Amino acid sequence: LHELAATERTGPGAGRPASPLAVRADREFFAGVKITADELIGVICDLCAQVRATARRPLTDSDVDSVLAEVGRLVDGLLDALPEHRRRTRRLGLSLSGDVDHTTGLVRYSPFLHWRHVPLGERAARLTGLTVTVENDVKALTAAEHWFGEGVGAESFALVTVGTGIGCGLVVNGRLVSGAYGVAGEIGHVVVDASGPDCHCGGRGCVES
Repeated sequence: LHELAATERTGPGAGRPASPLAVRADREFFAGVKITADELIGVICDLCAQVRATARRPLTDSDVDSVLAEVGRLVDGLLDALPEHRRRTRRLGLSLSGDVDHTTGLVRYSPFLHWRHVPLGERAARLTGLTVTVENDVKALTAAEHWFGEGVGAESFALVTVGTGIGCGLVVNGRLVSGAYGVAGEIGHVVVDASGPDCHCGGRGCVES
């Protein structure tokens, strides 16, 4: 934190006036990579979530080893974009679609990548030397909107994404809702027509299909 120049008194009486504080945004940086079926999208952000550097790499192979190798190259390029990035970046966030165990970094199932039971957080940490957090991409987006975007000041809201799939993130009483199994808000796989088309999740007639 750093102290702003302006001072103000919060009430009458003697004593030192209150001084507002602000986050020193460039004190620490964070690397982030979104993994899609055909592309990696990477950023370096500061403590106020302002993007300082971006990079993209195409994915032609969804094999876990191939994707991790590309993630390593992408992160290295971002860290070398400016001298201070590598010195002040200790954490990497990875997001992707599917069923992700946020606490362990395990990707239980990612339909578009065809991954099952991949210890992504552990493997990415060994590869990059950074502390890694793995999260479902819609939940990561919901957290970002809650802290820095349209959800600032809202105690409860829902965020819905419509793209290759249909996703939903929930914030209730100021907290991101994961649910008992980490898949709360998965409205894309609510069945609306039991005789409808097959879905990649194994069901029939899901909203997404």
